[in-house]
Amino acid sequence: MGTMMMAPDYAWWHGFYECKARFNSFMEEADHLIENGQKAYIYPNYPNATGDTTKPPKIFGAQ
Repeated sequence: MGTMMMAPDYAWWHGFYECKARFNSFMEEADHLIENGQKAYIYPNYPNATGDTTKPPKIFGAQ
């Protein structure tokens, strides 16, 4: 988006910063879980987490 709008600050700085910040927080949590021997929380109802690619009949109708 930033590249298409000719905005180098959003194309490079903000985009990379967001990616790196999220990666760092993910790694901090992973390190904490490893140090304490804990397992990560598994979200039971997280959308599309199961890998099922069946189209929802509620939206697409019966097929």
